[in-house]
Amino acid sequence: MARSTTALERRATALVLLACNLRRSDARCGDSCRIAETTRHFSETAGWCANVRTRVSVDTPPRTGSTVLYNILRAVLPNATVTKGHSTISKGHTMQLTPLRHPLDSLVSLMVRDRISLLAAYNEYATWGGRNLAELQLRYNLSATRLEAPGVALIPYDELAPRPGSASDERLFERLFLRLERLFHCTVPSHTREHVRPARHAHEGRAVPHRW
Repeated sequence: MARSTTALERRATALVLLACNLRRSDARCGDSCRIAETTRHFSETAGWCANVRTRVSVDTPPRTGSTVLYNILRAVLPNATVTKGHSTISKGHTMQLTPLRHPLDSLVSLMVRDRISLLAAYNEYATWGGRNLAELQLRYNLSATRLEAPGVALIPYDELAPRPGSASDERLFERLFLRLERLFHCTVPSHTREHVRPARHAHEGRAVPHRW
């Protein structure tokens, strides 16, 4: 009795046939196409984060690294739907990610950027996500030592904004990749890591996340 083919084998065979059709003029193609090699390549790439299709929301108070996280997610999960806002209220998304930065740092950042008083910075922080972030942490019992709950994760700010050239912060940025791989059950390929790693490309003029 013939063994039934798996979905992986069927898709791998389809890739081989496509390759052969594209290379009709190549005498080496045809029966000599390496099905085993193509199957291996397909199985390796099937788990890449680029193949993840899901809905992710980045909800956060201002000056917490939301734009950096949003851009990283768009690079790591190009086929996912990623949205960004300051509500800190999940709207049916599969995963809600919120950067976790010390509120005092965010307040000082707002004061510097907008040239406003501490009270004005506090009001802006609280209105645009600060109160909701506090409610989110209370609802899921989240803290600096408990960053994740089903469907929700806090991302430490230090993992989003490493200082260029700092070996310790390079390791923090690498920890971010490992965290995303665990949350989305996928693998971030090395070329994607290099593309979004700010410290490695500071000398090339690529934008580097700033502390403030």
